[in-house]
Amino acid sequence: MCVFRVGFMRILPSFDGILRPCPTDPFRIDAYITPPLCPPAATLCKNSSNHCANLEIVHGNLFLSWFSGYREGWEQTGIAFSTLGLSNSFFNAWTLPQVIATTRVRKFSTQNPVPFFDRDTEILYIFPTRQPSKEKMLQDDPVPGQESLGKILVTSTHISSQSSSHSSYNWKSIQTLNNANGTWGRNSILKKLDGSWIFPVYNESLKGLGHSNEISQLFIRQQNGSSSTKILPFSTYWNNNPMKKSNYLVQPSVIRLISLQPKLRVYYRDRRAQFIYTATSEDDGSTWTTPIATSLPNNNAGIHAIRLQSGAVVLIYNNMSGETKGDLRNILTISLSDDYGETFPFTRVLEHHNPSTTITDESRRFGGLGPTACDCYSYPTAIQSEDGFIHIAFTYQRRTIKYTKIKEEWIRKKGLDAPLCQ
Repeated sequence: MCVFRVGFMRILPSFDGILRPCPTDPFRIDAYITPPLCPPAATLCKNSSNHCANLEIVHGNLFLSWFSGYREGWEQTGIAFSTLGLSNSFFNAWTLPQVIATTRVRKFSTQNPVPFFDRDTEILYIFPTRQPSKEKMLQDDPVPGQESLGKILVTSTHISSQSSSHSSYNWKSIQTLNNANGTWGRNSILKKLDGSWIFPVYNESLKGLGHSNEISQLFIRQQNGSSSTKILPFSTYWNNNPMKKSNYLVQPSVIRLISLQPKLRVYYRDRRAQFIYTATSEDDGSTWTTPIATSLPNNNAGIHAIRLQSGAVVLIYNNMSGETKGDLRNILTISLSDDYGETFPFTRVLEHHNPSTTITDESRRFGGLGPTACDCYSYPTAIQSEDGFIHIAFTYQRRTIKYTKIKEEWIRKKGLDAPLCQ
């Protein structure tokens, strides 16, 4: 959708959740999710800040969750979700978002939701992380050292195939999954061959001593029968396995390279802002090789990997290196590999900054944009549906979540990038 200026007013993309074919690229469909309202007690907030999306498929519907509030790290930031039916989603719309009430808490910020639908029990889980909030002056870092005090929580709802509408999400009371300080989730949960779960997490409890003290871990929820719904207490149902030599490496994204085979691959975000790192496991995640750098750059920002039905591996990331927070996370790309994630010869741009959408002091004054609004496109998530479509969501200027729908063939048409749909 075009963006242009009329005097000091600016016509921006429609944040209405409606899926629209791209005028310059008929093989791509986009939508901008309607942002939730500000937390009632956030008197400074005029338009919510939205970040850290994650996708799941629940009985044929896309389920999208992210965190929303005045700004990251501030109190009453909570978990929002929206759904999209896949059966007729070519011309369709995302539902108006809801915020899970128990995730908006005074003096705490609830972030980084990881949704997981257990098809055996028809239970949809969300694993967010909650940290103490600390209100700060507007020019200060919105996410200072209280990240080291974050704890992973869990809430859930039973969704039967007969009642999978948006209104049937009745969330249970939120509980603490693990009491360890500084542990955060980010990327998708993967099932092991024996039915156990691999929940990739990372720990920042010693972040104040330097990034070399940040590590990645795997929470393994042990298999206790296919119909078991018990996941608490943590000490009974989970193991915590540190990942080999993962200092500086966080937000692991784990994929299975071959269906029904035990070989896994993980990709890491690099706190040194140099490269995406990778390691492999031959025994379904019990042991891992030493991480090595890939040829793909990393800017100390979120990444996400999936394996497609064809066997190809897809990785989404900001195609830049160097510490590039805020406005400099402004190129988001998708790359494809045909050799089990070793090399990525196919790369296309999903989003790059269009100067006509630049966030200015003018738009902050007249548009009511929050202090974390930026010219940034980051923290991607992706999932493939049975019909072969690849569904992608990512942070759009911290103002909303943008959704993009493509097929594998679109990625393979490298060098054919048209002006992006905005």
